[in-house]
Amino acid sequence: MSAKNRLIQKIKIPLLKPPSVLVIIAFFFVLIIAADVIILLAISQKRQVFKDKSTEQAVEKESQSLLKQCKSTDQWNGCYSDMFAKLAKEYDLTFTLKLLEAIDTKDQRITDCHVIAHKIMTEEVAKHPDKWQQLLKLVDPNICNYGFIHGIIEGKMRVDPTFTLDSKTIPSFCEAMLNEKGSRGVDQTCAHIVGHVLLVQTHGDIAKAVKICGNVPNYLQKECASGIFMENFTRENLVAHGIADFIPWDNQTIAEIENICRKYDGNIAYGCWQEISHLYNHRERLNPDLVLQDCKNAPTEILQKACFLHGVATFIQNPKANNEYFASVCTAFSDNSFVGQCMSIAVKSLLNSSIEPRKAAISFCLEQKKRNSECFYMINDFLSMKFGKEEIQNYCLHVPRDYRPYCLGDKVPQ
Repeated sequence: MSAKNRLIQKIKIPLLKPPSVLVIIAFFFVLIIAADVIILLAISQKRQVFKDKSTEQAVEKESQSLLKQCKSTDQWNGCYSDMFAKLAKEYDLTFTLKLLEAIDTKDQRITDCHVIAHKIMTEEVAKHPDKWQQLLKLVDPNICNYGFIHGIIEGKMRVDPTFTLDSKTIPSFCEAMLNEKGSRGVDQTCAHIVGHVLLVQTHGDIAKAVKICGNVPNYLQKECASGIFMENFTRENLVAHGIADFIPWDNQTIAEIENICRKYDGNIAYGCWQEISHLYNHRERLNPDLVLQDCKNAPTEILQKACFLHGVATFIQNPKANNEYFASVCTAFSDNSFVGQCMSIAVKSLLNSSIEPRKAAISFCLEQKKRNSECFYMINDFLSMKFGKEEIQNYCLHVPRDYRPYCLGDKVPQ
């Protein structure tokens, strides 16, 4: 026998044993489980598709119903607000927000969804009184001109009778909100809403409410006071609590509010003359020139400017605004500081008034002669607070090429 053959004999090649019955059963069991998982995933995905489709159909159905009821009336804002308040009781917040977005694209008159958002969130707090802080995380504080935050705080006041505001709790509460949302100016918005609530807390006693505002930190006093004086003539919360009745926004009411404003000075007077611009806008039908003349009833130029600048945020939403209108808005006073503040307020109001940023801000900026670049840079500044780079790029595609770098934030105005 050769050496090669002897070597082969010494090598023992192990034979593969046939698998046991248990192994075969286990193998098929694993296959069955895997197949079940795949089937369940497919069913889950199919159900999600059906769910998404069902949601879309429900949104479309409800939006058509809303349009039918509210599109033919001049009181569209109140109509939509009341309807959304009812729907918020039936649907969850996610659905209601989708519905608001749908209406926003179908009825161009919705240039400011503040009151609608306010009503939606008030109902959400009523449904989930112990989770009002969590609701803060579900909404962008900027959209609808802070209507959602407004609704959260006032909703909290309605469901919690122990919720008391004073010179100590107000700054801590507003600071907590600022930290929660991390957005510029949210503490000022908070202070304004607090003012609304304070007038309810003091059962409509302006003097008592103002005294509390006068004792909060200086940087919160103007907005705290403005909330008090606004509630005094809007009365949404006072009426809801049975404290007062609605009043007409007529010449007599305006004269009475002007007399109240003249009783105060400093930050409190500033807040009062600022808010009276809502009454002027109502009387003058969003005419900037006439609102300016009304604002000159204020005793000082500082207060006149405060009145007009606050009015800008409202009359810039005029659905009949054209290029000439936009060009005239910020020419009321000639100093550069005023013009800059006016442009900033107008851009912010146009961008934050609805769920989707209004392209009217672009039209406005194109009419700001010699300050166009600055205006478009403001657009970038405000969009950056709530949108990513892709959304900003999509928006800025509508901007003329020469100004697009400012809208994108790639270039700073000189």
